[in-house]
Amino acid sequence: MQAQDRDVLARLDLQEGDRMAWAEILNRIRTSLSGASLTNICGQCQWLSLGYCRDGLELLRASAQCPTPSFNGQMEDS
Repeated sequence: MQAQDRDVLARLDLQEGDRMAWAEILNRIRTSLSGASLTNICGQCQWLSLGYCRDGLELLRASAQCPTPSFNGQMEDS
């Protein structure tokens, strides 16, 4: 599990103990990971074959292409 954690940190250009806003982490995930990368990261995970993580990651990546509503109800770019 620790090797997987180190792999993800490296893919997101993070170091253990780094702190940043959740929005920045999501942005790094969008730009650095794909559904295909999960096979390398999560190879033996029992959930991988169900596709939930792959689907979620692809939805996150697709959301970067669409404006999202802000807190005041106006649309803004992601």
